[in-house]
Amino acid sequence: MAALPDTRARSGAVLLAGGLAAAFLATRIALTWRFPWFVDETTFASFARDVHGDVASWLFIAESDHKGLLPSWLGAGLISAGIAPVTAMRLLAVAGAGLAAICGGLLMRRLYGRREGFLTAALIALGPYFLVTASVGIYDAMATGLVAAAVLASIRLAQNPKLYPALALGCILGAGGLTKPTTWAAAIVLPFTLLLFDYRSPELRRRLGSWFVHAAIALALGYAFASMAHLTPLYNRPLSIENQRTLGDSLRNLGPVLRENWPPLWDALSGYLTIPGVVLACLGVVVAARRHRAAAMILGVWTLAVMVSALLLPLTEYPRYFATAMVPLSAFVAIGALAVWDGIAAGSWARRGVRVAAAVAVAAIALMPAARFEGRVLADPVHASYPGLDHVQYVTANSAQTWVVPVARRIERGGGPYPVHIDVGRGYPWGLDLELNGATYGSARRYDVFANGKPAERARARYFIRDGPGGLSVPPGFRLIWSYARSDGGAVMQLYERS
Repeated sequence: MAALPDTRARSGAVLLAGGLAAAFLATRIALTWRFPWFVDETTFASFARDVHGDVASWLFIAESDHKGLLPSWLGAGLISAGIAPVTAMRLLAVAGAGLAAICGGLLMRRLYGRREGFLTAALIALGPYFLVTASVGIYDAMATGLVAAAVLASIRLAQNPKLYPALALGCILGAGGLTKPTTWAAAIVLPFTLLLFDYRSPELRRRLGSWFVHAAIALALGYAFASMAHLTPLYNRPLSIENQRTLGDSLRNLGPVLRENWPPLWDALSGYLTIPGVVLACLGVVVAARRHRAAAMILGVWTLAVMVSALLLPLTEYPRYFATAMVPLSAFVAIGALAVWDGIAAGSWARRGVRVAAAVAVAAIALMPAARFEGRVLADPVHASYPGLDHVQYVTANSAQTWVVPVARRIERGGGPYPVHIDVGRGYPWGLDLELNGATYGSARRYDVFANGKPAERARARYFIRDGPGGLSVPPGFRLIWSYARSDGGAVMQLYERS
């Protein structure tokens, strides 16, 4: 009979985990095929399609834009299984957010307890940030999952310095290096996990030496895997347009950089975390430090490493740049929320029923901004408002590819002769190409979509597209047949057909 309470606790944990997974999958099903296309994910999906179509020629194509190789390889595998290119990239984002929730929950369970683990996992899986970011086929959700897995492996290595956790950590770091540079935040956290090392057990010097050896193995293995990107000359080719500052440039111009980047970063952080979430995170930092100072320092270093780089380095402050900080931030929110709950529900100021009712009321008020935002996104992701510069990216700018599907259907109704040549004179061609041609590669494509064609290409174009503001003139011989205005006064797309 003594084991009965433990059995009930395990059953409750399994049911809670199952309910959390079901809710996560429900949101993914609701948005994966409904969220508006975004230009970056169409670029990445094009990389994956090229690898799928001719792996020998295009294995390193993502390096042409200095993007991670691993997502294009995994995406190619999903495309080979019959999944549409953009959907393949979105499924990788879903997997990344799921991995972040699982590893973040396990990490917090190890450091602070079961309640903290479940709540952290729930905030990551169901919170506003990844509701949006995991709906788009960009690399940041995947990078976040890999960072969370790497930090979890680092903690395991500090508590048990052996070869298996070192090899696991090395593989995760390598996968991260082949996904996005922001994953190397895990390498910054690694030495701080020594705060969890057992300094009281016998043979301290031997065990510390073992940790240093195994940590070096992990870092070397991770670097070796990530160095696969150096196998192509594309790695050293400079970008035509840089999107990052160097750290030296940021520090030399610290004042202007902070004035430029802080307002959009705060708008995005307070919008996705919500103001109640920000308050709870600040409280969580204090409570976490009182309960387990070493663990709080690890979470704090993790948060600061990401947030400082997100603040100083980008030329344009997009919310995705602090994605990998959302795991420790969610952890602090969870600790703060549970502290408030316990302070209200576990006190002695009133009867138990009154205390619990008051705690539920406070929780409902704290959740209201997030619930209202998520309800709007789930109801109409195309016209919802998003925090920070995400609203520009996903709604108003020409990076929001909301016109692609209706334009593709209109072009398809126009029929042949094939191939149909389409000149995207202003705008981005990848989304329309993917919608019209799918995974079809090379000369088998029925639609030839190109950007700002040369005179010979433009001469045979049947359709011409002008997307966004600017004085680009329409070539002679074309007539306007359809236009699409993005919401909130956003960019207008115009479709022309040769007369």
